[in-house]
Amino acid sequence: MSTRYGVVVSNLYSLSDHPPASRRARGLTYLIRGVGLVGVAVVAGLVWTLIQSRPGTQAAVTGTSHGDAGHYAFTRVGGPVTDGDCVAHAFGGAQEFFRHHPCQRLTRALYSTTLPNGLQAVSSVAVVEMASGELATRLHDLIATEGTGNVNDLLKDGARIAIGGLSSQQLQQGGYASEVGGNATTIALSVFVGGHQDDALLKQISGEALQVRAG
Repeated sequence: MSTRYGVVVSNLYSLSDHPPASRRARGLTYLIRGVGLVGVAVVAGLVWTLIQSRPGTQAAVTGTSHGDAGHYAFTRVGGPVTDGDCVAHAFGGAQEFFRHHPCQRLTRALYSTTLPNGLQAVSSVAVVEMASGELATRLHDLIATEGTGNVNDLLKDGARIAIGGLSSQQLQQGGYASEVGGNATTIALSVFVGGHQDDALLKQISGEALQVRAG
């Protein structure tokens, strides 16, 4: 018995050494039907494989990224954008730091999440890969200090998203969270759409957005 391609094919008949002609005819009919079923299953399996391997199908699934980081479900609304020049996408002390210690790669994206009470927040997530874990830690400690600059979020760099009501500078004033992992520093900033303010909640949202990453 075979179950390949989801079709069960069994021994449909048993022949003696000299079966009557009618039994031989019935046996031949069953055999043809069985082979036909297997053929249909094989063709169906090949068609399914081709559909699954089409690039457009996969792109349609992954075009919008979703991440569940605990209390909040995040939907990607911008990016990811990858750059190799952090100096051009930073300001203040962070920009000066990158002049002396170039980053290896910068990946940024924007996410939205809607709270149970209907409030919508937008989060920026930036992953800065440095040449070493030591430099990643130094960058983290620098940016975590108030007034020392930061990496530009995509809105600050001029990106447009389908969510209105946000200025290009607004995310930089939002709730902040960051962490170091290996040679990468991840930075998250969050604001509410519509001007609602709750600093503690925004920091919590940013803390969970760190787990989504920027890809």
